[in-house]
Amino acid sequence: MAVEFGLGVVGEGEDFSGWLSLPYRTPAGTVDIKYRCVDLSHGDHKGSSCPKYGKESGLGVHLFNARTLVGNADRVLLTEGEFDAIAIQSLAGYPAVGYPGVDTWKKQEHWRFCFDSVAEVVVVADGDEPGRQAAERVQESFNRMDLLARVVEMPDGHDANSFLVEYGIPEFRTLIER
Repeated sequence: MAVEFGLGVVGEGEDFSGWLSLPYRTPAGTVDIKYRCVDLSHGDHKGSSCPKYGKESGLGVHLFNARTLVGNADRVLLTEGEFDAIAIQSLAGYPAVGYPGVDTWKKQEHWRFCFDSVAEVVVVADGDEPGRQAAERVQESFNRMDLLARVVEMPDGHDANSFLVEYGIPEFRTLIER
């Protein structure tokens, strides 16, 4: 998984030292790198002085794992978040792309054009109200372009990653194949 997605840990003495690096790779190469704090003492980072994610200033917002869109014309799963895309593609075997945060798609609706050669887009909604609303906005943007997109909602309190961990690959595939 680390090799497939180019994941790494930032070395000592660098900005984001000790953080996980999440490269945003396209067919043309890496266009961005996002960093994730992995210090477990920060818990969920609510109330912590350390942010959960970081990135270099001045870079734009991109789709995570966009390179998987090349050559995957049948079905691609689209998630809110990098780790969901990583879990889906690595564990469940579906090509997966992530958008970084519930509010990013509505500001970047041109992203839908990246999927114009995909027969079906499955938008995997996090199991909370912001996740469901974001997935509906994404689906609507595809429908305006006459691309087939459907939403699969994760149960309350779950995203794709946590669902795969708790319920396993066969249960996840059952949700997707309905």
